[in-house]
Amino acid sequence: MKSLLVIISVIFISTISFCQTSISEIVKVDSTLKKSTLFSNGLTWFAYQFKSSNDVIQMKDIESGKIIGKGIFEYINQNGKSIPRHILITLTVKDGKYKIEIEIEIVREFQIEMEASCLNCGKTTATVTYSNGSVQIGNIVTGRGYYHYDNENVGWIEKGNYKKWKIAVDKELPGLKEKLDKEIKLQESTQIELDKAKIKLFTDALKLEMVKTNTDF
Repeated sequence: MKSLLVIISVIFISTISFCQTSISEIVKVDSTLKKSTLFSNGLTWFAYQFKSSNDVIQMKDIESGKIIGKGIFEYINQNGKSIPRHILITLTVKDGKYKIEIEIEIVREFQIEMEASCLNCGKTTATVTYSNGSVQIGNIVTGRGYYHYDNENVGWIEKGNYKKWKIAVDKELPGLKEKLDKEIKLQESTQIELDKAKIKLFTDALKLEMVKTNTDF
């Protein structure tokens, strides 16, 4: 049962994004490329990168030269699974240069199913929070809401069952936290490299688009 739980958790962890990857770059182009041309090129780039740029673009202001977009792209993890990732892109243009800022989402919280159980109270679930490289497990409850780990206010008939359940949870928590911590860090390190590769595809395509002039066909 424990080996099965490990396999299930590894598969589940591999479908979640735990790190945030971001870049900020100022790129100088030919001084003859004015803000209006770069702004138009930027809009064209958004249209090419996303199926519906109208849904992606949250702001476009020619006066400030800023375009902000929030989109979704498919991320393929190391197990070959396709995961939707959210991305925030800010493009600011001026005469002869532009600034591109890209930030890919981070997932800080998700639900898991624990092995600990009790009589007639269903499965035990918990909330895992991952922040600043640390794993915390909280909001531990039984499936039917009978017991909550942090609330010992149960009827006297239930006290014995509740104590047995809480002992089982306490026994499981240290090993579960250590396992989750290792799996998340492994996933995180792999994901950063994939995120960097995806960002490079975005910025390389942008650089090609931004140098175009009004006479290019």
